[in-house]
Amino acid sequence: MSEVARHLSQLDIRDLCRMPMSEVARHSPQLDIRDFCRIWISELTRHWIQYDIRD
Repeated sequence: MSEVARHLSQLDIRDLCRMPMSEVARHSPQLDIRDFCRIWISELTRHWIQYDIRD
């Protein structure tokens, strides 16, 4: 995983979701979309139990 991907993995999932993909791409041009998706899914899974799906 790239250094950029490691950095993004430390972001709060809510921040990551709010960030437009164009903003991510602008700040992290070397980010592989596969890394981004793995991070996003991993973070979502990690936080899933904290969210009530009915909200």
